[in-house]
Amino acid sequence: MTNKEVFTKLNDMLCSISSLSNFYIGKSEDVVRRRKEHWYRNGYSNTIEIAHSTPERITELEIFLIEEFLKSEIADKCENKQIGGGDGEKADCLYVAMHFTPKYTEELDDDDIAWTCCEL
Repeated sequence: MTNKEVFTKLNDMLCSISSLSNFYIGKSEDVVRRRKEHWYRNGYSNTIEIAHSTPERITELEIFLIEEFLKSEIADKCENKQIGGGDGEKADCLYVAMHFTPKYTEELDDDDIAWTCCEL
């Protein structure tokens, strides 16, 4: 999948969540740990793995996505203000953490958000 295709897919998904307050794009080699940190520190209700690949490819995609979202119609909801920041030299997974107020209990489950991890 190309960077642009990943952006389009992710943008469509994020725009479909009417109660989306904000989101954060990050990378990690331990997404479970990062999911917990985002929940406890920032109250993000969902974290979804966007893609798995080499650390170099993940960093490239992260930079592209943040740049695109900062120019998009939902730029005000993107919590990333620094492009390409953070450690993550071993990060093999890109994720998006989201904060939204679910209308229905079902929206609390990551499985209810239409996303399949991308092959890069």
